[in-house]
Amino acid sequence: MSRAGEGLPYLSRLAQSCVQRGAWYLYLMPHHRPLAGIGLDEPVRLDLPAVEEHHIEEFLSSQVPTPHRQLFDSTGFARFGFHLCAGARCRVDLIMTVGGPALVMHFLPDPLPGPEELNTSEEVLDLVANGPGLFLICGKPRSGKTTTLASVLQYMNATSFRYIAWLCGAAEYLLAPGRAFVNQVETGHLMYGSGPVETAVWMGADVVALDLQVDDKLAWQAVLAAERGARVFMVLPACDTANGLQNLANTVNSDLRREFIARLSEVFGGALYQELVRGIKAPVAVMEILVGTDPVRNLLKEGKFAQLPDLIHAGGKYGMQTLEAARKRLSDEGLI
Repeated sequence: MSRAGEGLPYLSRLAQSCVQRGAWYLYLMPHHRPLAGIGLDEPVRLDLPAVEEHHIEEFLSSQVPTPHRQLFDSTGFARFGFHLCAGARCRVDLIMTVGGPALVMHFLPDPLPGPEELNTSEEVLDLVANGPGLFLICGKPRSGKTTTLASVLQYMNATSFRYIAWLCGAAEYLLAPGRAFVNQVETGHLMYGSGPVETAVWMGADVVALDLQVDDKLAWQAVLAAERGARVFMVLPACDTANGLQNLANTVNSDLRREFIARLSEVFGGALYQELVRGIKAPVAVMEILVGTDPVRNLLKEGKFAQLPDLIHAGGKYGMQTLEAARKRLSDEGLI
């Protein structure tokens, strides 16, 4: 390992070394050798000694903020973010396992990549640019959903005078100063419940970004915020845009689900679904785009989620895009 960062805990120095080797993820469990994810390849065991319990305790004692350590001690899970080294931030998941405390480190570029670096299409930028409504950013685990959200917010921050409230479980990215007023709230150690979302709307935020675990209460608050005129972005795990909408509806109590879907259909602005594919130089996000046109909202109101993909194929003139079309564009541009 490099001597850079000497004086830091062993696991922080190990993480810095992995970033230098191009890793995106690092899995650390007591009595196991470190497991690293590099690019889109399967994680590999590093040729290093096994992580010891005292290594993890050293990291917990010196690197974890007190509120997050208290949350971890009481619940067995906590998430936080911090600046790791030049060019990288780190999101850490602390997990209590049967074998003891374990860490998952996710390495993120710092500073935040812009739309050009992420090859974000004009269709995506047009979708996020104007007007109130509820917008979803969907994807499978480790597909870069938070990076896309952060890039969208930074684009809005750089191009418009708005009040942006970003509520996240961990501050994986920090938005650079721009035209907008940005209030970034880390809720990873809070019982967020009804507080931050309602407070953001009450204080006049016209953009509310939610990168939090979605439950019944948060789903309703997102719709209510959009009804009050805010532009609301939500990050959701899903396997396509239609599945993201269905997953959101399914978080709501069944007795009120029909009402929720009806109100969701009135404020739905659009959804992105992304997958990471192997690019010429680096992994590239391929995006499906669903725009909240009247036909889309009508199907959504009727709960006909399975029919939404048909409208994407026919909706190119509205800025919609299939994964196949996105792959072709990226291939034509020589990126994949």
